[in-house]
Amino acid sequence: MSIAVRTELAGLLSRHGLLGGDLLVALSGGLDSVCLLQLLVELREQMGGRVEVAHVDHALRPDSADDAEFCRFLSLELGCLFHVRRLGPGVWGGGEGRQAAARRARRQFFEEVSARRGLAAVALGHHADDQAETVLYRLLRGAGLRGVGGMAEFSPPYVRPLLHLGRAQLQALAVSLGWEYRDDPSNQSDCYARNRLRHHALPLLEQVHPGATAGVLRFARLAAEDDLVLTRLAREALGKLTVVEPEGARLPVVGLAALEAPLRRRVYLALWCGAGWPAEALSSRHLDAVDGLLKPGRAHRFAPIPGPGRFAVSYDQLWLLPPPSPPSAPVAALLEGPGCGAVATPIGTLRWERSLPPGRAGLGVPAGTHRGVWVRGRRPGDRVARPGHGSRKLKDLLIAARVPLWRRPDVLVVGDGQRVLGALGRGFVHGGGEPAEGWLWLESDPDGAAGNG
Repeated sequence: MSIAVRTELAGLLSRHGLLGGDLLVALSGGLDSVCLLQLLVELREQMGGRVEVAHVDHALRPDSADDAEFCRFLSLELGCLFHVRRLGPGVWGGGEGRQAAARRARRQFFEEVSARRGLAAVALGHHADDQAETVLYRLLRGAGLRGVGGMAEFSPPYVRPLLHLGRAQLQALAVSLGWEYRDDPSNQSDCYARNRLRHHALPLLEQVHPGATAGVLRFARLAAEDDLVLTRLAREALGKLTVVEPEGARLPVVGLAALEAPLRRRVYLALWCGAGWPAEALSSRHLDAVDGLLKPGRAHRFAPIPGPGRFAVSYDQLWLLPPPSPPSAPVAALLEGPGCGAVATPIGTLRWERSLPPGRAGLGVPAGTHRGVWVRGRRPGDRVARPGHGSRKLKDLLIAARVPLWRRPDVLVVGDGQRVLGALGRGFVHGGGEPAEGWLWLESDPDGAAGNG
C-alpha cells in the first residue's frame, strides 16, 4: 500500500476517533469494497483494531450466491469474521423502489451486526466518483447546501474512508497489488439514474470542461463547509428560542420570523433531529412547508410532512409534537377534602391542598364545599361560572386563553354538587373565586405524561 494512501486513510480515521477501533466493512465483492477491506486490514496490522465483514446477498441475480462465496473466502483469507444475510422476497414489498428497499435492508443488517458485535463504525466503500455522482444527482433534484454537500466522511455509525480516492486510483491500486474483485453487471445498465450520470453525464461534462469532476467535488466541499457554519448559527438560535413543554417544544413565531430563511430551515431541522428523528425524513420541500406555517392563517395548522413528528402552529407559537397517542381514558373522580387523596389524569396529578405551592397556578375552592369536589373530563357545551357575570362557554374561555388545540381534550372540569367551580388544564386555570377550603392544582408526573398530544 502506498505511503500516501496509508497516511490519508489513517488521518481520516484519526479525525473521527476511529483509528485503532473495531470496524465492520460492508463488502459487496466489487472494486471499491474489496480495496477498502484490503486497506483496512493492512492498517489494522500496523495500528491495531478488529476488522469484521458483512455481506448482503440480494438474490436478484443467478450468480449472486457466487458473490457471497467470494466475499466469504476473501474474509477468511484476511482473517476477518464474516457475516452474511440473504434477502428474501418479502424485502421487495412495501411500496418503495427496489434500490431503496435494498439500501434499507442492507443498512438494517449492518447496524444489527455492528451493535451486536460492539464495533465502533461501519465502513462503506464510497469513493470520490460516487461522491461526484451523488452531488450532481442531488443538484439536479434541487437540493440545498445540506444535500449538495454530498456524503459525509463520518455520519455515525457509517464512515467512508475512500472519499479522497477516485475509481481509477482504486483500480490501479488493485491491479498493482493483485487484488481480485467481482464485477456487478447491473453497474453497466443505464436503467439506473446513477449509472446514466456515470456513463454519460460526467464524461460529457469533462469534455465541456476538463476537470469537471474535481470541480463538482470542490463545490461539494465548499457547500458542506458553508452548511456547517449555518447549522451552528441555527443551533445557537434554537437554544435561545426553544421552550420545552411536556408534550413537545415550542418557539415564538415572531422570533423565528426575525431570522433569515436559510437559518430558519436549519432551526427546524435541528429541532427535528434533536427529538431523535432522522434528517433524511425531511426534504427541502418539507422544510418549506414548515416555514409556511409562519404566514398568517388559521389559528391552528399542521405542516404536511411525513411522520413521526408533527410541526404545527398554534396562535403565535410553532410547535414540534410527537405522533398522536391513543385517546386517554375518561377522568371521573371525587376529592373528599384538602389533603385527602389525589386524582391521576393524563396531564398530571390533581391535588387539593390547604395552600398553593409557590409559583403554582391553581383553582381556588370556595367556602361551603363540604362534601368534596368532583372532577371529570371536558364535555361539549360545558359552561363555567363567572362570579357576578353569569357563565361562559368553556370553549370560548379556552380560545380567549389561546390554549393550543391539542391541549383542549385533556382539560378537566371541577364542580361541587350541581355547581361548576372551574376548569384546569396544562397551562390553563379558570374559575374558583376567593378560596376558603384550599386550592386545586396540577402536579406534573415524573414520567412526563403527554396526554393526547
